[in-house]
Amino acid sequence: MTIQINKEVDIYKLPDSNTQMILTSTLDKPLEVTLGDLHGNAMKLLYMLVEHGVISELSEDTYRELVRIYLAHLDEDQRYHYPNIDGIIKAELIEKDLEQFKTIIKGLKINPNCLIRLIGSELCDKGNNDYFTMLILEKLRIEKVPVKILLSNHSLQYIEMYEKIKKLIKKNTNLNSVAKDLQSTINNIGMMNSPFHSKNVEPGEQAHSLQALGRIFAKGWVDLTAITTFVEQTYYEQLELISYSISRDKQEITLYTHAPIGLETIKEIAQKYKVAYQADSIDALSETINNINAAFRLDIKPEFVKSFVPEQSNFSEQNETAKNSLLRVIGNRHVNDSSKASLERPARLNGYRLNFVHGHDEQHPNTPNSHNLYSNLGESESSYQGGYKVSVDNYEPLPKFEYLLRVLARNHQRLEQSKARDKLEASQTLIDCLNKAYTTNCIKGMEVSADNIINFTNACSEAINEAEPVFGIHRGWKRFFMNLGLAIAGAGVVYLGALALRKCMGYKHIRFFGSTRSEDILEDFKKELENINNREFFEISY
Repeated sequence: MTIQINKEVDIYKLPDSNTQMILTSTLDKPLEVTLGDLHGNAMKLLYMLVEHGVISELSEDTYRELVRIYLAHLDEDQRYHYPNIDGIIKAELIEKDLEQFKTIIKGLKINPNCLIRLIGSELCDKGNNDYFTMLILEKLRIEKVPVKILLSNHSLQYIEMYEKIKKLIKKNTNLNSVAKDLQSTINNIGMMNSPFHSKNVEPGEQAHSLQALGRIFAKGWVDLTAITTFVEQTYYEQLELISYSISRDKQEITLYTHAPIGLETIKEIAQKYKVAYQADSIDALSETINNINAAFRLDIKPEFVKSFVPEQSNFSEQNETAKNSLLRVIGNRHVNDSSKASLERPARLNGYRLNFVHGHDEQHPNTPNSHNLYSNLGESESSYQGGYKVSVDNYEPLPKFEYLLRVLARNHQRLEQSKARDKLEASQTLIDCLNKAYTTNCIKGMEVSADNIINFTNACSEAINEAEPVFGIHRGWKRFFMNLGLAIAGAGVVYLGALALRKCMGYKHIRFFGSTRSEDILEDFKKELENINNREFFEISY
């Protein structure tokens, strides 16, 4: 099952422990979390890792220190473009800051609890410095966290930088000599004549993070070995052209690419790489994609970019992208209704279901079986707050019920301190009712039947009916009902949990949920419990 999550966040603040979506699974298949366009923003990646429990035991002060270093400017002009963050003084980036960032990342406690998939634009984009992102990706590799990065137009420019450096090393095997020559070129002539200048994305902001890497390299703060080691040992191993996930029941496959494409593009790429295209079954289609990615990795060799992007091709020309299947998978955009119609995206094929997930193009609309993860979050200095979009696959965990009880207990204690007797009694009723409903119908490992679902939802409805008149004006319980939705999902009625979570947190789109009043949230949640609708592809917005 695939769940789409969209919630408002501030990536410069440590995720709230009360609203984190910690992902744990008892299934053989690991959970997979896919993040929309990174925009070269290392803090957006860090936020994701903390939000889903990959990084744990990170203090608020340490997170703020990472933000401070990330926002430090390389020159005085840059200083005025960065946002004013409470408690963070704007300062110039110094070499000691890089060492501090590296030390913190190196010491992070990592839980390899899920697969991380990045939809692209991870490097060579509008972020502050690629070096920070490189350190995080390297840490994930060392800690054996599976990472898949979808090749994008920005990825290609980072690879081009590396290929230029490799050419220089081939001519002169003395790394120190090559480094000095490069540093001299950047310092005396400028970035345009260096490998850190990108020609196939717009100059300036579009490639800012790569140019910032070039500038700290020119200062001697980062050496060539750090760059070459990262690319060879980490980056190349994480790159994919097309990615996929398969549902636990093997009845559904979700395809991931940076830009929006359909099966027509996969067919053309298979032909280009001389790979047999098979889609008779999920296993056949996944094997086709595996073979395409294997051929793609073999293709990453000297002058890969030149072979991938012919001289006559231009990213900015949509007609050129449409003609070239490889360019299409990293740069296709929704131009008009006819271009949308040209995408072969069947909801069902040969008896199995298909979903398509992509980023890159903010204008591309969602459909019942396709989802756009693009958001502006992290794209510019002022977009550190906004919509956090991720896709979660294999989301059928059995989260520990003690967590929900812990949330209830904490709220219960607050109510005791406030001497709110009516709310205190209502919270105790919720604890008793939910505990009984869970242990009776949703014990870990048991087969959850239709009767179990009915009994469980009836019990939840009863608890909500009791709470409704009491908590109608108590907005703080909103967080509890989010965790309630997750607990229901983990109990084996995933579709109910998804609907409940979506409704309780206030769905953004007016056609689903138009009020944020607590009493309306309770009422809407109650209605959803009474009207279960099993769906395969959910969007949860809160």
